[in-house]
Amino acid sequence: MLFELGLSSVELQKAFELDGLFVGRCDVFLRAFGLALEFDGHVKLTDPEMLAGRTPAEVVRQRGRRDRRLLRHPDIRHVVHCEYADLVFPERLAELLRTAGVAIDPRRVSAAARIAGRRFSGASA
Repeated sequence: MLFELGLSSVELQKAFELDGLFVGRCDVFLRAFGLALEFDGHVKLTDPEMLAGRTPAEVVRQRGRRDRRLLRHPDIRHVVHCEYADLVFPERLAELLRTAGVAIDPRRVSAAARIAGRRFSGASA
């Protein structure tokens, strides 16, 4: 979806260190915008194995602490969280990215929405 929106320089599962210490990892890093993008799945909050004895509230608090650590890194200016529906409806993802200063051509958003409509409806391209 990011490529369809015109964002070609993405780093996946980017780890960050500060003063030699691990700060955190993000799902996608858009260096040009200083943006850490996180794909939040609900399974992290519902699967007992992934919860590993924590409550969903504790997982959310830990996510917030990790976001704050990432924001202390000089390369990161924004942390944006998205969910599955934001991929199904690219207009939503584009709006989340815009709020973090990522300029996206509206024509790319329209094209991505058409592609997503075919992809998620099961129709052939």
